[in-house]
Amino acid sequence: AKHIKQYSSINIETISNELFNEIPSKIEGIDKLNAKKHRILDREGKINKIKNIDRYLNRREEKNILVISHSYLIGQLNYFYNILNCDIKKYDEVQADSFEIGGYLKGFTVLNK
Repeated sequence: AKHIKQYSSINIETISNELFNEIPSKIEGIDKLNAKKHRILDREGKINKIKNIDRYLNRREEKNILVISHSYLIGQLNYFYNILNCDIKKYDEVQADSFEIGGYLKGFTVLNK
């Protein structure tokens, strides 16, 4: 976020919030560099995290919010906002997991939110 702010010509506020920490996948359950185990979220845990993020974003006064996080979480949010149209009852973990595309900068727009 700091780099985007540094190189952007627009005035943006950066806020850090642990809600946007990575959701470790089964493969990422162990951080080999730090020899630390991550808490892997099950389906209900992922749904609760998405609900908490949605509540947080909806309480914000800003009209345009840029969320920067790891590819897995961004994929989950893209799935929730743009595929499910915020209907968490339709959440399908396998389908949601397919929206993670790692290896490069990515984002999405939430329309009519």
